Amino acid sequence: MTPRPPVPARRRRGRRAVGLGAALALTLGTAGCGTEDPSEPAPPTGEPVRVVHGPGQAETAAAAVVARHLDRAGHPVTVADEPEAAAWSAAGGDTVAIVDTLALALAADPEAVLPQEDPEDEAARASAVPTPSPVTLEPLDPDAPPRVPADASATVAAPTPLADVGPAADTEAVRAIVDAALARAAAGGDVAAPPSSSGGPTASGSSSSGPASSASAPPDAPRVLSSSAGELRLAPVLSAGTAARLELESVDDLNGRCGDLAAALPAALAEGPGGERATALLTARLDASAGCRPAEWTVLADPAGPALVRDEIGLAVDHTVDPDVPPYGLAVLEDPTGVLPAGRVVVVGSPGALDDGVEAALQEVMTALDEDGLRDLARVSTGPDALAPDEAAQYWLVSAGLEEAPEDWVVPVDGWF
Repeated sequence: MTPRPPVPARRRRGRRAVGLGAALALTLGTAGCGTEDPSEPAPPTGEPVRVVHGPGQAETAAAAVVARHLDRAGHPVTVADEPEAAAWSAAGGDTVAIVDTLALALAADPEAVLPQEDPEDEAARASAVPTPSPVTLEPLDPDAPPRVPADASATVAAPTPLADVGPAADTEAVRAIVDAALARAAAGGDVAAPPSSSGGPTASGSSSSGPASSASAPPDAPRVLSSSAGELRLAPVLSAGTAARLELESVDDLNGRCGDLAAALPAALAEGPGGERATALLTARLDASAGCRPAEWTVLADPAGPALVRDEIGLAVDHTVDPDVPPYGLAVLEDPTGVLPAGRVVVVGSPGALDDGVEAALQEVMTALDEDGLRDLARVSTGPDALAPDEAAQYWLVSAGLEEAPEDWVVPVDGWF
């Protein structure tokens, strides 16, 4: 029987590392000397490709995977040292950009991503909010007068009337916003949608910000070459204890139950391009469309899992593929009415300027980046036990079956994740 491989000494064993260390361990095998290692990359045959990426975790990790896969397919690759807030603007020629479509859509047309109610409707809805009534406890003695809590200010949380503004942009609507934004930029315009065109996603799933063809973009203009199979969907995330105590299973259950919770948004959303406006629209939408008005909103630069289990915050808005969800036992609320939006990780570039085979290699990676693939990649590239980008990319590619394992690795039969 093969002994359990040791965990590299440089990796700290945190809560997530208990499973991750065993998953990513490697050890020296007994391969014969002088044999060719099938994990060696193909000799370079094509023109160099430059990979840039946005600041989000998914963008950074996916960029390392794309770069390694292209390099091993024989396309020499260079990767930008630092993320770029507007990575999409660098795409073109020999450069491809790894982009979070939701982040780009929020920067380009936040009102279309997060539609809001009309001010007059908001005023009418606010006037219909019921006044909370004092809590009355059942008397122990039927003949005794009703009892009240010691705190006379205690009130019953009552659901509030909700706005009827339709769902937030789904992946198709977000893609339409991104296509239109890229076309405007390629035609020499501003990536941001004209103020009069922001009307939210339509019933067919497209955005009223206008089709990409409305801008006279050059035929070789950068466009989306490939999209991840999995979604980057925003959702409320809570500790299992808080979700059980408040009996929360979906976004619909939040109505009237957020008042005592401190809530947090990820820094990648709140501090990205257009983040201030996107934050205002997102918090307003949770209030109007879900009846969720937390006691306070903060911004978290670090993953929300530890803060949730320590009760430093009660609710976080984060991606459903957050790798902290399983190890920390977090609860991700369902969103049947589409209160919050969703995007994907995409590759933006000019297809005519790239070597043959590049798009096929990109498609291989993006197809494997389904929901589990996105979560697995985040698991090895974030937190205190995160691997270096190229190491994380190698582990992920081998597990996804897109790269041969080196001969001195012992790969678990059931995979690493």
